[in-house]
Amino acid sequence: MGATVALTLVTTAPVLASRSEPGSDDCQNSAALTADEARVCANFHNMVEDARRLDADAVLKHFWADGFSAALAGELVRDFPGWADGYRALLATTESLDRVDFPQVVVRTIAEDTILLLNTYDQRVVLQSGDVLEPTGYGTQVWVRRQSEWRIVHIAGE
Repeated sequence: MGATVALTLVTTAPVLASRSEPGSDDCQNSAALTADEARVCANFHNMVEDARRLDADAVLKHFWADGFSAALAGELVRDFPGWADGYRALLATTESLDRVDFPQVVVRTIAEDTILLLNTYDQRVVLQSGDVLEPTGYGTQVWVRRQSEWRIVHIAGE
């Protein structure tokens, strides 16, 4: 798993063009969101703050381990424990996330208990080695409600 992909797991998504315009964030337009979409937006932004603090365990609490899948940089993953260990190890080599921006965020309910969160991202990551990464890209998160909790079951992105 590449450093860029692992660090950007919280910043996923191809952007759809209906409700949102380039440079828009559906999460900032609460009047256009359902209560469930607003809850997923809040969870997403909390997860981003967890990542900014380099708290891998807090980030990973936003996922359902059972049924997890990921499609990242051409790799398909269904082993959540192994993937989570790799994420923890990689975040442990990170000095700081200096920039974590989301130029576009789109939120779509696709079923009663399933919401897509799509976004573009622009980051500046400083590794403990002193190397600086500035990844940009897109991805997708599939959030599912179980027992009244919204968590991620699938991520995809590049």
